[in-house]
Amino acid sequence: MRLLALLALFSLPALATTGGPDSAGFVFTDSAEFDGPGFVWLDATGGTPIVPGTDNVTEVALPFAFEFYGVAYESVSVSENGALFFDNATGAGTGTCAGSPTAWSGVAALWQDLSGGSIHSVTFGTYPYRTFVVSWDEVGDATFGGTASFQVWLLEGRNEIAVVHADNDFGQPTVDGGATAVVGVSSGPTGLNWSCSTAFTDQQAIWFGPETGRPARRDVYEDELPEGISGASAFTYVGRSLLATDVNADG
Repeated sequence: MRLLALLALFSLPALATTGGPDSAGFVFTDSAEFDGPGFVWLDATGGTPIVPGTDNVTEVALPFAFEFYGVAYESVSVSENGALFFDNATGAGTGTCAGSPTAWSGVAALWQDLSGGSIHSVTFGTYPYRTFVVSWDEVGDATFGGTASFQVWLLEGRNEIAVVHADNDFGQPTVDGGATAVVGVSSGPTGLNWSCSTAFTDQQAIWFGPETGRPARRDVYEDELPEGISGASAFTYVGRSLLATDVNADG
């Protein structure tokens, strides 16, 4: 069973429930969506410490090849400042909005100027459904202090991404709730911006991935099926009111 399918439904409001697709067919869905991902926190503190240093990045080998916007990667660069990069890594404390004309390529979990706390990576599950997690635990804002905790999950096989926010309250309204941060995915000028300098509540999960792979999506197109559905004659409309449901309750 896929790890994401185990997420419990969580109903806190978010900035947007779904978004996309971008020009590469990526979409997102979040905890505010009825059938979106709920909030689950994975304990990564027993994993491998990552110590990028102030405004720096550290390259980390992936336990499996991960395809991002059509390119397979075997490593990522982790920034102290709440992002991981596949290409054009930067330790900058501020980032441009995802999908804007920019060279950064990766996942912004809470990209802002951060310091302190700890960063760990850990792999959960077994082949072919492993989940690689990078977790920023109790990191502070570089100017105002306080703490926040958030994670990025890379899911094997289907090349999906989850961004999970446990706490984003630094105790300073200027930066609380990602008010100055970028949250999204970007590959140069293509990407999806879930939040860019707009505050949001904590205990949220956002799923990013190909439109055709969205968990619990409502629409499945006929040309995506292994075999098409058609009527015996014209205007019979076979499948027009087709219902798909979880008949054995396994998620």
